[in-house]
Amino acid sequence: MYRHEGLEGVLQEWQKLRQAPILGRTAPPPPIVRTLEQALDALGQRQRLQEVDAQAELCRQRLEMAATPILGVVGELNAGKSSVVARFLSPAGRCRLPRGLEEAFGTHRFVYWFPRAWQQDEQRYQALLRWLAQAHGHAPEPLHEKPEIAFQQYRSGRENPALIPVPLVAYDEQLQHFALLDCPDVQTEDHPPASPAALLGSSSPPPNRRLEFVTQAARLCSAFLLVWERSQVRDRLVGEFLHRLRQVMAQVPIFLLINKVRPKPDALSAILQDEDIQRIREKYHIQDIYVAMDFDIPNWERYTPASLQKDKASLPNDEAGKSPVFFRLDANTAADPHAAPATVGLAALFQQLPPAELQKAAIDSAVTELRQQIAALLDSLDTWRQKCEKTTRSAWQGLLQFCLELFQDQRGEPIQIYNLAFQEKLNKVIMEQAPWYVKMANWFHDRIHSGVELVRKMIPLSGLRHQAEQWRSHLQHWAGGFVDAAELAQRSLQQRWVPADWPMERLEYLWKEVLEQLRRFEHQVSEADLRPMAEDFWRHAPAGVGWRSALSILGSMAAVAGLATAAIDGGATLMAGYSFSAAVASAIPGLGALTVGAIGTGAALAVFYAGLIQHNSLPYLSAFFTLACDAFGLPHRLDDQPLTVTFGRGEQRRTLTLPQVQVPALRLCHPLPDIGLWQWTGPGRQAWENARRSLS
Repeated sequence: MYRHEGLEGVLQEWQKLRQAPILGRTAPPPPIVRTLEQALDALGQRQRLQEVDAQAELCRQRLEMAATPILGVVGELNAGKSSVVARFLSPAGRCRLPRGLEEAFGTHRFVYWFPRAWQQDEQRYQALLRWLAQAHGHAPEPLHEKPEIAFQQYRSGRENPALIPVPLVAYDEQLQHFALLDCPDVQTEDHPPASPAALLGSSSPPPNRRLEFVTQAARLCSAFLLVWERSQVRDRLVGEFLHRLRQVMAQVPIFLLINKVRPKPDALSAILQDEDIQRIREKYHIQDIYVAMDFDIPNWERYTPASLQKDKASLPNDEAGKSPVFFRLDANTAADPHAAPATVGLAALFQQLPPAELQKAAIDSAVTELRQQIAALLDSLDTWRQKCEKTTRSAWQGLLQFCLELFQDQRGEPIQIYNLAFQEKLNKVIMEQAPWYVKMANWFHDRIHSGVELVRKMIPLSGLRHQAEQWRSHLQHWAGGFVDAAELAQRSLQQRWVPADWPMERLEYLWKEVLEQLRRFEHQVSEADLRPMAEDFWRHAPAGVGWRSALSILGSMAAVAGLATAAIDGGATLMAGYSFSAAVASAIPGLGALTVGAIGTGAALAVFYAGLIQHNSLPYLSAFFTLACDAFGLPHRLDDQPLTVTFGRGEQRRTLTLPQVQVPALRLCHPLPDIGLWQWTGPGRQAWENARRSLS
């Protein structure tokens, strides 16, 4: 059985690769590991897997075809060439072979006999046709199934020598492990009737079409069997014949088949010791000698391996007497031919021969194409993997910038989210730290609660969404306001990271879900966390109208927080925010420089402002961004690095780190296309590198 280590290796690698986990997604969670088949399914490219599978199957067929050697049978006239071929054919096949009484017709065409299975398999059949056309330059002609027509085709080369270069092709169910080429008498030269013009033309001899065909067939045949009668071996013709064969096919193995050996005790030993045969064998590099006894002489069975006669016994009676039984001649078989095993027969030889040039080339070509397809497939996965990473990073950065802009006022300062619980807790701590005269006035407490109650009583829940729209203009001087799902959808539609074909309705639905879950988000802040803010507030609160203005701002914020809370509780989907920095700058003269750049400098209200950012702006921005990432199928973090954002302008810029927060799970999401951070697994990377290395 012929083995092609390169092909067998790549086929084994391909089978392992098909089911191996080759890609792993590290982000977004949960981690996913995919086999090659699963990865291609996810990409909608399963047909590429099928294409490589088809090529792998083609390689297997090429290997099977290569393991089915083609043997050319040549020899002298009437030496028994067709009998050698007939021995391995079915009764139906033998009927199409001109022998015996039909020998008068003769063999004047080259006929390839292939396994019937090759004809029944379309890929093998097409490969065979390509091989024959490649070797001989002509499309083959099928040998007819009717014997009388087949005989006419066999002898057609005699009447029309131009047909000799066109191979005849036949198929037989008895052939399984090898194929045969039935050759006419190569030493015969066919000369078509010369025209008057040809007689006056060149003096060079016409080409020997039969020898040219054998030369071409040497690219397809694994070996040639030279059939010669024992009585004619010393004839000079055998030497001339071998000389011509070796001139046109120096490397192709040739086996000498000596037919019609007279059955007598010393006949086989005499052949081994025959100096002429030894000279021929050495000079023309004959691989081995096979002999067949003359079955027309009694007692031939005594000098023929019994193991091979069983095979002959299976033939019909009218065929058994016409089929020589060839076996390898060596010292052992010469000493006791009758006891020789079946492995000395021709059938065993045929299964040991390597493939011919075109078969090897076909295997090499198929293997190269398979490797190219596997490498191209893995390259495309790596390209997709890199595209996903690039798309993910770009979309992630775009979404972060989108969210950051929503949390900035016109000066780039962070805005705060209206949250009634936070505002009330903050105001409570502020009042606890207030001077005695502020506490006695109770003005702040009344302002907060009266504002909240007024909002709740005067505006019915059904009208809160409309009222929120009217309040936009009132809140403009605080650089804040309300944003709802429709506005978020409209804004995000202009973003590069959002697919152009995504409908507005999809975006609005996603943002609505984000806002609804953001409403459920609560950042836990203790009064102890807020106390430094209150102390800083009263430490730097200006005298006179200044502290009243500051309290008015806080009271109004609490009132609007109540409005926002009531609106959301009433079914509105929105996010409300304000800019404390902008409000202070507009309401309190001398504090226009309250920016993120002032944090940590000891400036007035800097600690208070830093607390608002730390306990409100950053947690809510982190929660909003995290929910948005979930909605669009993006990872919360990249490369396990802290998530930072930058606020402020110019020299007042300050980079801050967003805290990691726990957010409610979304009820729905719609991942962006080609999203995820994918990495090769160990087996995947090894396969990819091996595939690329095999092509270098």
